[in-house]
Amino acid sequence: MEKKSVKFIIGSFRNGILTCLMKDDRIFQMNFEGSSASQVGNIYIGKVQHIVKNINAAFIDIGEELPAFYSLENNKCHLFTDHKKHGALKEGDEIIVKIKKDAVKTKSPVCSAKFGEAQSKDFLEKSAFRKAPCCLKKAEPFWLHAVSRVSADEISEVVTDRKEVFSVLSGHHIPCRFYEDPLLPLSKLYSFETAVSDATSKNVWLKSGGYLVIEPTEAMTVIDVNTGKTDVRSDKENTIRRTDIEAAEEIARQLRLRNISGIIMVDFIDLKEKEERDSLIKLLQGYLDEDPVETKALDITKLYIVEIVREKTGRPFTDQIRMR
Repeated sequence: MEKKSVKFIIGSFRNGILTCLMKDDRIFQMNFEGSSASQVGNIYIGKVQHIVKNINAAFIDIGEELPAFYSLENNKCHLFTDHKKHGALKEGDEIIVKIKKDAVKTKSPVCSAKFGEAQSKDFLEKSAFRKAPCCLKKAEPFWLHAVSRVSADEISEVVTDRKEVFSVLSGHHIPCRFYEDPLLPLSKLYSFETAVSDATSKNVWLKSGGYLVIEPTEAMTVIDVNTGKTDVRSDKENTIRRTDIEAAEEIARQLRLRNISGIIMVDFIDLKEKEERDSLIKLLQGYLDEDPVETKALDITKLYIVEIVREKTGRPFTDQIRMR
């Protein structure tokens, strides 16, 4: 499949920042961060506040509103800042930790002490003469990470209405255009509200008149393909085939757009003929291969349900937009 030029839109939206990756004027990926920036990836010198033996965990004061949860089961080796030999972790110890999950309401953020050898040495050197609690290193902004994941040769333009975004991207030699129009904000120009509504809707309409029903559950995501308004009376077989083919492309786009991960089960309209199944799965995998996140169409069950698995990378877009 030929490469498409990519445009990145990074704009103000609902007191936060929304990024949209566009190919041929269609949105393939969105991310949102509200006014409270994510702490994930931040490195802190923290002070052990409490050891809670019944849950085999510690709470680490990192200088933020809530102490960070630190599992002693998952973190056997601690990165102490004083370079001394220590026994079991105790209250008052100062260690270097990395935030793995953000705080949710009154629930503490989750941190760990898992670093590579080179990183550990670097952080220990940087921690010299600094006292806990303090932030040792902030993770790069989510929008910079999103832009960096796309090849520079593919990006035709980055457009933003945020001065700090324009300044940072210019410093990274990423072609960027600053947008400023009080009569037509960037969010209106690119219809952010409509895009967000479409990316969180249960039903997704196809051009043919068919539609997808996307149902996230605790264990997996289920996607049902329906003919909908498509007229199947005149040529049922070809109509179903066209709808399934269109659905395959749209499913690949929706998985990326919504950042759906884990197990995905897809019920196409009719996959009883082996030749049709093989052709559709090959086509589907071709579209899935365009996703930078590893995504595989694994198998078809005895009930002709297609199994897809997609690697987890951050929260689903629905959670991002609702939690902030």
